[in-house]
Order: sequence, then structure tokens, then C-alpha cells
Amino acid sequence: MSEQVDTSRLNAQISRMVCDGLQDRLITLTVNGRSMSPLLKYGDRIDIEPTEPEELEPGDIVTLMVAGTFLTHRFRQMTTDPSASCLLQTRGDHQQQDDPPIPCDQLVGRVVRRHRSRLQFNQGIGLRLNRALYRLYKNLYHFEALYKKEPGQLHIPMPVRIAHHIVYYCAACIIGVVSIIALWLQE
Repeated sequence: MSEQVDTSRLNAQISRMVCDGLQDRLITLTVNGRSMSPLLKYGDRIDIEPTEPEELEPGDIVTLMVAGTFLTHRFRQMTTDPSASCLLQTRGDHQQQDDPPIPCDQLVGRVVRRHRSRLQFNQGIGLRLNRALYRLYKNLYHFEALYKKEPGQLHIPMPVRIAHHIVYYCAACIIGVVSIIALWLQE
């Protein structure tokens, strides 16, 4: 006979254990998806610092423990549900829709560094890049709202798909130039 396990509670406990183990130390993880492309690519190594939900700013890149795995996406806003539980709204840069709201106790921390090109997201040119990318994506979110999918609609409207491609390639160009400048400044 198998025992039922409350996975949301288990995930929250795992996330808390990871954060408690960090205690002002960085944790390094390897990106194994493409949802934050082009900023974070498959195989990139990232540093995460423990962070409280109240310290987050829209546009920060955060890592969460969701369904027993790490999820790294861009933080959009904090909300509450009817039971007054704190929820985080996130979305991958290369995703076409928001993630379902995630409980705040699943927050592991904020991404502060990408090892490739030694880009720091919490200061200097890396911070400015991250803020600029968030403004770019925020405008895309507003554009998407103009073409809200109807219930039952299966396909994303063509103007939204085109906008996603344009924003993706603009972001890739901006990231490439900033990464070169960041490397040049560090030499």
C-alpha cells in the first residue's frame, strides 16, 4: 500500500532546506532548459543567492523549487490568493504565457551571475541589461494583452507570434553586444 505525499508541502520543505543551507552563500546550478533563452542558455552555469520574496523586484531572475525540480524564470509580481497566501508570478523569457502562480515558500533565491561571460545581474552592466530586457518583455506582455486568446482558441494569433520572434532576436542582439562589452571591461 502506498502512502499519499503532499508534494507541495514537500517541495516547500526542500526549498526551505536548500535556502537554510545557503545562509548567505551562493549556490551554483546548471541551466538545463531553454525557457530563459537567449539570456540563459542550456548548459549555462548560474549563481543564486538566497532572497526573501519581499526583496524581489519585477524583472529579477529567480529560481524556485517546483514539483521537485529547480525552475529559473523572470519574476513579474507578487500576489495573494483568497487564503492570503503569498504567490509569485513568473515567466520564462522564451515562453508565450505566464507560469501558474507559485507559492512564495518555494523561492530558492535570485540569480546574480551567469558564468558565461562572467555577467553579474546584481550590479553594473549586467543589472542594466537585465532591467532593459525586462522593459522589453513587459512591452511584449502589454502587446499580448491586445490579442488575448479566446476560451477554446488553440493557436496564438500571428501578430503575437511575430512579436515574440522580433523581441527574441532583439534581446539576443542586445545580450551579445553587452556580453562582449562586459568581457572587454573585465580584461
